[in-house]
Amino acid sequence: MPLVDEMDPATNSAPPQYRSRKYVVLAVAVVAVIAAALIVAKFRGDDEARANTAAASSDQVYAAVAPVQRETIANSLSIAGQFMPYQNVELHAKVAGYIKNIYVDIGDHVHQG
Repeated sequence: MPLVDEMDPATNSAPPQYRSRKYVVLAVAVVAVIAAALIVAKFRGDDEARANTAAASSDQVYAAVAPVQRETIANSLSIAGQFMPYQNVELHAKVAGYIKNIYVDIGDHVHQG
């Protein structure tokens, strides 16, 4: 007794129940494609209608306006904040010792000797 899953060697075709199932799947796929095409066409029609409405209303231009007044122009900006370094570094002298006196000040002119 042959299995239903096997092909009939004499006709070289699938059993009838598989052929009908294949047609049902094909019919469902065709209906799905048609439905998708109709939905896309509907949404494209809505976009075109909106574009036509926007084009018709483009004759009128709306802009925010204010009366002209003479004022001084302020060119300053105050922002609260802190300066923070990217990296902290400790500096050490090459020679150990203490400085007893400094005989010059910042900005003084000095000469050799």
